[in-house]
Amino acid sequence: QTEDEALKVLFSDRRLTISTLLDIDDKNRQRVPLAPNPIQEDIIVNSGLRDIYVKPAQVGFTSIIVGDFYLDNITIDGTISVIISYDEFSA
Repeated sequence: QTEDEALKVLFSDRRLTISTLLDIDDKNRQRVPLAPNPIQEDIIVNSGLRDIYVKPAQVGFTSIIVGDFYLDNITIDGTISVIISYDEFSA
């Protein structure tokens, strides 16, 4: 398999891309691959181009959204992402 073929496979599966390229600090502050949990999987599979979410707590929502935005920003030219918080304590 050539490099181009490997990259095509990697970027054809969003879950594979996220879990391969992105790391996150776990609750013990250890760096681990961002392996999506079932709620995060649902977000990856069902999200569209323009979604509005009410943020759930303690399910890794922010991690998966920021990771998803980050991948778009570094791989798709001209991509702009916006995350809005309703107060300074929620950011």
